[in-house]
Amino acid sequence: KSSDIKTHSKEQALAWTLNLGLSRSKYKELRNMSNVQGIKQYLSYYNIRLAKIACYPPRETVTISDTHASIKLQALLDLTVCRILETYNIDTNFEKRNLKLISKWGFDGASCQNLHEQT
Repeated sequence: KSSDIKTHSKEQALAWTLNLGLSRSKYKELRNMSNVQGIKQYLSYYNIRLAKIACYPPRETVTISDTHASIKLQALLDLTVCRILETYNIDTNFEKRNLKLISKWGFDGASCQNLHEQT
């Protein structure tokens, strides 16, 4: 029965759409074929766009010009922490929590880039 079929969450739908390399048109085609069969399992592409937008840092933290683009590091770290906590269904009310993010960044030599070309 189609009533027994569960739909994916927006985040799950975004994840497998990216993992499968589905374009917007391919996803819509897959969804339409499923709907024609009476299987309403796939969310609208609009919901996938909402999930994708939720992965972006706030606009005011992004700077784009003709020659470069940058994002404030703290905004990127805040977003990363929030997304990790949401993944594990942990309350993101930071007023009541003392959290510490321990992370590392930089080049580890695995990027196959020549060191003399890095600035």
